[in-house]
Amino acid sequence: MKTSFIFMAALLTVKLLAGDWTVETVATLADSCKGLGFTLDDNNWPHIVYAEKHTDSASVQEKYRDAEGIWQGPYDTNCPHSENMAVYGPWNCVAFDAKNDTFWVITIYGLDNVSYLCASYKDGISSAWTSGVQVKSNYGTWPARYTACAVAVESGRVVHLVYSDYNDTTIYYIKRTASGWGTDENIGGTGMDYGFWYYYGISIALDGITPHIAGYFYNDDPTYYDILPSYRNKAGGSWGTRIRMSNWGSWPGMGGGYVSLALNPMGNDYDWACWGNPEGERYVRYGQRSVSGWTGTSPVTPVDMGSGGFSADIAGFAGMVWLAYRDNNGDLKFARYETMGSPTDTQTVDTEPTSVSNVCLKMDSDGGIHIAYFAIETGSYRIKYAYNPGVGVQEEGTDDRFRATGISVYPNPFNSKACMMFVARNSELKKCQLIDCELNIYDIFGRFIRSLALSALSSEFSTASWDGRDLQGQEVRNGVYFIKLQCKGVSGSDSPLSPLNGVSYFTKKIVLLR
Repeated sequence: MKTSFIFMAALLTVKLLAGDWTVETVATLADSCKGLGFTLDDNNWPHIVYAEKHTDSASVQEKYRDAEGIWQGPYDTNCPHSENMAVYGPWNCVAFDAKNDTFWVITIYGLDNVSYLCASYKDGISSAWTSGVQVKSNYGTWPARYTACAVAVESGRVVHLVYSDYNDTTIYYIKRTASGWGTDENIGGTGMDYGFWYYYGISIALDGITPHIAGYFYNDDPTYYDILPSYRNKAGGSWGTRIRMSNWGSWPGMGGGYVSLALNPMGNDYDWACWGNPEGERYVRYGQRSVSGWTGTSPVTPVDMGSGGFSADIAGFAGMVWLAYRDNNGDLKFARYETMGSPTDTQTVDTEPTSVSNVCLKMDSDGGIHIAYFAIETGSYRIKYAYNPGVGVQEEGTDDRFRATGISVYPNPFNSKACMMFVARNSELKKCQLIDCELNIYDIFGRFIRSLALSALSSEFSTASWDGRDLQGQEVRNGVYFIKLQCKGVSGSDSPLSPLNGVSYFTKKIVLLR
């Protein structure tokens, strides 16, 4: 009986296999790491910037991994970092982001009772960094200082920056355009913001040109006095209502904390965030924001609590979420969730460190997961990097006689037209032609979007294209979609028609980002 030959492009069909992680040491430091930033370039090559602990002025260094897997650098970013500032200086002070291979690094630099925010950028992967520029300064007796910052690159010279100010205990937002840096905007709203103590992090992400910000703020409710993770965005030129993400917070000095924010490419209504819960169970928690507000305060798992020095990062995509975090034993862990609650997959990525901090997580355009982090290993201080290429791409089949050896979607992500090419070969790698096929597009909820026409360029190539519109010709929203190709059989030089026995292949995702 003739059955179907199925190709499917989907980020949601993910399987993590033991041994998939590649872990590398990027740099060995003489002293501990006092800040780390991580981003990917347009080739999906990882770039890491880091600040080594110093008692006098020193610059943040950059290293990147090239196409051959060789780490290049270190390169001086010309952005200073120092701890030599009256009693103690800044922590968690390196922010890093890129767009279209324009890279921006932001650092906090303190010296002689003056605290500075500094910025530097470069255009191109191997270009030289510009000289560091002082964005802000804060002079006064200790503890006049900035304590944490985060940056998101919109394009070229347009960047969005948030930072915390110990001196007036608030969190500020400032935007840079081609004409230079703008003015500060207090994003706390009513009530006192909690911008001090280095272990309370802030985070920023862009949905197009709209900044989404998460941080720790004093609760406005007078019946609560905890410091609660909260969220705010700026749409249409004004800041929206500050939304409490969780009732789980802490008093100052109760332990480490952080906030990390990720965006789904599904429009302005979806975000993921993770944060530390220093009190009680000391969980790493996460939740999602949709049109109905923030939902879920789930712990990452019941046993992996990240007790002590909290460190975690998050990536959200089309209803799924990935988390990288330090567990209770100091190991680096990774988890994937398809729904709120228990993880679909959890893996221990690195057990060598006695402690992990500064965890940064990125997902590339092919579905691979990249993690950068600082690790202490038997007295050695290391900047490390872990990579798993198979998180977003998987192939499975039940008929070994035929297999796809070349399935591509370009560009991916796309904004106006995606071109698809399907190549079929048998188990001896002989060319085959797909027979009697139906090609459909579905959204992440399995809803039918439209059918596509499949054409054959030659005996082994079949192609199709999609303009991001549904059956009625309306533009669909940004997000991940399924390509489902069903064929009754294949033909080749060795047989006129070979029926297929339920072969299923899961290939690259197709992502619409206008």
